[in-house]
Amino acid sequence: MVIAAILLTLGYWLSLILVSRQVPWYFVLAFTWIIFGTRYSPDTILLSIPLIVALAGFKTAAPGPSDNRETVWLASLYAILGLLPLIKGSLLLMCLLALLAGTVWQLLTHHRRRAFILMAITPISMVLFWIAAGQPLTALPLYLKGISWISEGYSEAMSAPGRNLEVHMFLGAAGIILLSASSPGIRRQPVRNLLITSLLLLFLFISFKAGFVRHDSHALVCSSSILTAGLILLFLRRTLLYIPAIVATVAAWYVIESGHPGSGSGHFFNNLGNSYAKTWNGFVRRTHEPGLKGEYRKTVDSIRVASGLPAIKGTSDIYTANQAVLIATGGIWSPRPVFQSYAAYTPELAGLNRQHLLGSGAPDWVIVDPAPIDGRLPLMEDGPSWPILFTRYRPVGTGTPWLVLERIPGLAGDGVGEIIASTHQTIGQSFDTPAGVDPIIISLDILPTFAGKLAAIAFKPVPLSLIIELADGSHSTFRIVSGMTKTGFMLSPLLETPAEIRMFFENPLNLGNKSVRSVRVEPQSKSIFPHWQNGFRVTIRRMTAPPSQG
Repeated sequence: MVIAAILLTLGYWLSLILVSRQVPWYFVLAFTWIIFGTRYSPDTILLSIPLIVALAGFKTAAPGPSDNRETVWLASLYAILGLLPLIKGSLLLMCLLALLAGTVWQLLTHHRRRAFILMAITPISMVLFWIAAGQPLTALPLYLKGISWISEGYSEAMSAPGRNLEVHMFLGAAGIILLSASSPGIRRQPVRNLLITSLLLLFLFISFKAGFVRHDSHALVCSSSILTAGLILLFLRRTLLYIPAIVATVAAWYVIESGHPGSGSGHFFNNLGNSYAKTWNGFVRRTHEPGLKGEYRKTVDSIRVASGLPAIKGTSDIYTANQAVLIATGGIWSPRPVFQSYAAYTPELAGLNRQHLLGSGAPDWVIVDPAPIDGRLPLMEDGPSWPILFTRYRPVGTGTPWLVLERIPGLAGDGVGEIIASTHQTIGQSFDTPAGVDPIIISLDILPTFAGKLAAIAFKPVPLSLIIELADGSHSTFRIVSGMTKTGFMLSPLLETPAEIRMFFENPLNLGNKSVRSVRVEPQSKSIFPHWQNGFRVTIRRMTAPPSQG
């Protein structure tokens, strides 16, 4: 990790040096001071590396013979593009566009040999970095496929509301920046302008999604990204929109920053000092403090003591999150592919976790602590895995609020029984569940409309809610994710806590008051064009009782 950080740092500054050719020194100083003096998002820094690398390629691709030294520098920079997607999958698209734009421009300026080198070095470096990380080469295609699965469901599953003013200011500033970048300027180079504008557009779009889909502190990605895009104009040619773009950039940055605690221009000099102080302190601690490992061990022990869990021998995992507690127990972590359940929000991702439990890598022990995010239905997260946990594991006493499950050797089956109902239901209308057949698993095949698909691509669709009526007449409302409901999840009895899950293992009949009588699906807000199809398919199955009751 340290080596990767050093490579990225060197690559970032080398790119900046190449980009800043023929740029006044005070522009470069302003850029670096603002980066260090504002509360910069690490995501923005990573996302801006492909952008600056591509701009460096534009600056070095002057007409005439290729400079071998510059070719070596550029090749080393484009090699870093192979590392970035392995650090954060969402950087893949930006790296691909940077590679495409850089290669095209080298070809157009008659640097064909350099273009071939750049085109080859990025995929080769990705493979080498992947192998250096100790990963099997055969797993790389699955990793890249997993990036598409995660990206596919992110907008719906992880959305959270925020201030609309921040969104509007960002979009306004982004529009002016793109107009400034695409305008002719003094030298008319339409292809170059198009490539640069495309890079800035993708950079701003990915930042927009990263910051405003989950509109909480993630919005700081947008504030630092809009600032980066505006500052990059310093390294491009001047246009009539140059000054308005800078003004709009600063205004958008200020509005977004002021909406989140601990930010703002008043912290500029503190941030500037901390940028260097933290780097120095980290270096000192790693090189001059032999007790660092002991401090880590002390922290881990304190987490274990606070949890009250005993030491675990054998392989283990935790559902749904809180891996720090799991590691503190001392067991051998046997993580599922998507190791935090809230992120298994597409059928493919949930299926990978299910197969893990059915395979030879299934953990000997499982710590259970349902911790759904955003008011989700608890057992909807990793829904296909819970029937397996109820079938192949049994609870053991710990005397703590945590529930610890032990795998029962030799048991097979996935806990999913026969279909007992298959109906077509309508958004906004309640429907009854079969009586007297608990436990049951329900699948809801809710599909987006064309407007909903566009909303998911451009921003985020309207979230869905599931309103549940229990046998005692009480009602509960939970957020649901369409990708999670497709694969099926245990609906009744409604289990929300480790204590209720333990009671279900001991005797499901004790949870009669948690039996679900009826449910209703509805969007959390209205939109001009509905984001969800009005009708959807419902499939209800029996679930096998826990082995202690079977």
